[in-house]
Amino acid sequence: MSAAKALAVAVRALVPAGVTHYVGQAPTGAVLPWLVSNQSVPDIDSRSEAGTPHGQVGRVRLTAAAGTENGTLDLLDVVLPAFEGARVSAAGWVTSPLRRLGEVRVYPDFDVTLTGGIHPVVGAALFEYTVTATP
Repeated sequence: MSAAKALAVAVRALVPAGVTHYVGQAPTGAVLPWLVSNQSVPDIDSRSEAGTPHGQVGRVRLTAAAGTENGTLDLLDVVLPAFEGARVSAAGWVTSPLRRLGEVRVYPDFDVTLTGGIHPVVGAALFEYTVTATP
């Protein structure tokens, strides 16, 4: 497994047990509630003249969806604490704790219509962390 994939897998492992989690996007017909994670996984793209790798920034977007705003907020209440301040461990990397950036947006997704004409409510949060590749 590449170092970048090992880092992505370690971040995904923060999702609490019992939460329905999809990577990238939820499949058609996925039953609510669910969580989707998307990542910007850093890789070694710059080094000092001495060859020391520089720190890079990684980001994780978590999108929770449920049938109601309260359902989405309940799911976020379970998931967000598992990520906030967590420091993942992955071979080849030294990481900082994950920190949430900005607000958590909660809104109805008018692009999707469920049975009965209702729209799922989604909530999105963005986390950032710094990593440095180990020699």
